[in-house]
Amino acid sequence: MSDNLPWKTWTPDDLAPPQAEFVPMVEPEETIIEEAEPSLEQQLAQLQMQAH
Repeated sequence: MSDNLPWKTWTPDDLAPPQAEFVPMVEPEETIIEEAEPSLEQQLAQLQMQAH
């Protein structure tokens, strides 16, 4: 009966590809955050200029 269980055939090698697929998906988010940081700094600078 254990042979009929699909998760019995899974190995760490089978679990590795999904993790590899997640890596490229995280990178774009990091680049977007990095690109957003300068704009936030510019907004802070503009607010400080307006405050003074």
